[in-house]
Amino acid sequence: MQNLRLGDWLMILVYSALMVVIGIYCARYARKGVNYFAGGRKVPWWLSGISSWMGAFSAYVFVGLASAVYEVGLAVLYHLLYAMAFAWFVGSLLWADRWRRTGIITVPEYMEKRFNLATRQVFAWIVTPFRIADDGVKCYATAKIIAFVFGIPSWLSIIGLSLVTIAYTMIGGLWAVMITDMVQFLILILVIFVVVPVGLAKVGWLTGLAAGAPEHFFRGFHDPGSFHGDFTLLYFVAMWLMHPFLYNGSFTLVQRYTTVPTPRDARRSARLSMWLGLIFFPLLVVPPIISRVLYGDALMGSPALMETSYIKLCVDLLPVGMIGVVVVAIMAATMSALSADYNIYGAVLTNDLYHRLINPEASQRRIAIVGKFCTLLVGGLALLLALGVESMGGAFTVMMTILGMIGGPTTIPILLGLWIRRPASGAAIAAVASGIVFGALAKWVWGFAYAPFVLGNMAVTAVVFLAWGWLWPARGEMKEKIELLFQRMLRGQGIRQSDEEAVEDEPAGEKEADQAPSPFAIVGVIIGVIGLALGAVGLFSGTDFGVTINGVVSLVMLVLAGIMVRFGKTIASN
Repeated sequence: MQNLRLGDWLMILVYSALMVVIGIYCARYARKGVNYFAGGRKVPWWLSGISSWMGAFSAYVFVGLASAVYEVGLAVLYHLLYAMAFAWFVGSLLWADRWRRTGIITVPEYMEKRFNLATRQVFAWIVTPFRIADDGVKCYATAKIIAFVFGIPSWLSIIGLSLVTIAYTMIGGLWAVMITDMVQFLILILVIFVVVPVGLAKVGWLTGLAAGAPEHFFRGFHDPGSFHGDFTLLYFVAMWLMHPFLYNGSFTLVQRYTTVPTPRDARRSARLSMWLGLIFFPLLVVPPIISRVLYGDALMGSPALMETSYIKLCVDLLPVGMIGVVVVAIMAATMSALSADYNIYGAVLTNDLYHRLINPEASQRRIAIVGKFCTLLVGGLALLLALGVESMGGAFTVMMTILGMIGGPTTIPILLGLWIRRPASGAAIAAVASGIVFGALAKWVWGFAYAPFVLGNMAVTAVVFLAWGWLWPARGEMKEKIELLFQRMLRGQGIRQSDEEAVEDEPAGEKEADQAPSPFAIVGVIIGVIGLALGAVGLFSGTDFGVTINGVVSLVMLVLAGIMVRFGKTIASN
């Protein structure tokens, strides 16, 4: 057991150190505000798509969502995970192109251009606290896994995870987020291709899985009397309506559309995220189903036990070293989502509080410095909130409540406003306020089930926004501003070419080379070092199975690293 702990701790320590190295590597490309928060608008579409997919989920998938799969079965895939893929599909058709054409960096910046300063501030201060709480859930989910594997207190793992994520995000800005997302994506895919076949072999492959799972596990829909009324046809409709708004109006994921070079790249980014979801989401739900076959009802005693179904399977089946890699992959998913949020909500605090209200004349270098402090602040608040998640009902309950409460009210006015000119600022503020008030009443006073709670929330928000816009449409200067936005920015004239106008105030001696880091070389080096560490740990695993599994995965990592380092510049240029 001591060898297991030492080997897995080695993998985690190596990975954590490498993430900070990425932040330091990217720091030279993040000395100005536009590069720190927007990557100079030179992020490749494929890197944006990978980052968007990684940022859409976290260890919550391996803890909260795994507990739902362990209890309910494949319905979770159809109702929730594929709703995410559908959201990117809708985004590629309706919103990705338009977001890039606005020329903005953050959603609150767009809110001011489309509505006014008051609307920008209202939305920024409503969304930010909810999203920081959401990040607390993600921290908690990863802490559960690390605590289970290593037997350490959850609070200690929360602090360690948070500090590493804050460090590389604060130092390296958006480029650090994007490049670590690529590393984390590769590790996650490798882990999936190890855990799934090893688990299926244990239960007798697909035949044994189908025979051993509970009868209801392969149903797409359940009756209202089961699972608290969730995973019904109405629940399906609610999720597939909510997710397109939730994802395409998310402050974090919109940033993936606005930081690529062209509107066409934004559409391609959304489509790539969609295909990654369609291909890999089914593989993510297999391990909890395998756990249900192997352990039966043994983990059904409480949500806390069901939340261990994914990692328990890995601990029981995988050798020393690979368990550490699994924990690293789960950490990676969480760190990806957290770093994206820390960067974008650090941008919100920097641009909407400091630059907009405190120091409008701040230089780009000053904005980047304040941005680092705001990133630290956001991460610190999320860390504190993570300590209280378990007392509020666990990861799945808290996460779904947050999404249901703000998913419609904070995104419907934003996204409809990209297409409909008539509503003014009053419509947006009235809509978000009405939706949140209705959601609070439906959830905690009237006791609605989740699907009616979400659908009612969205319907109230949309009706208020459209009705208010019809009765009290934009007039005068507001109408002229909206017309200008639609005529110029949404037709492509708002696209900032290399954002040259954003750096005109920089002293000549402080101007940073307008360049973008190639992700391939640094990602190749990182993957290679992780592969070497895994191979070294595998030699001391103590079993032929451990040596074989670790050796094969290590070899794959080293070959992949060699290809990326050798041909990285050619691939990047294409």
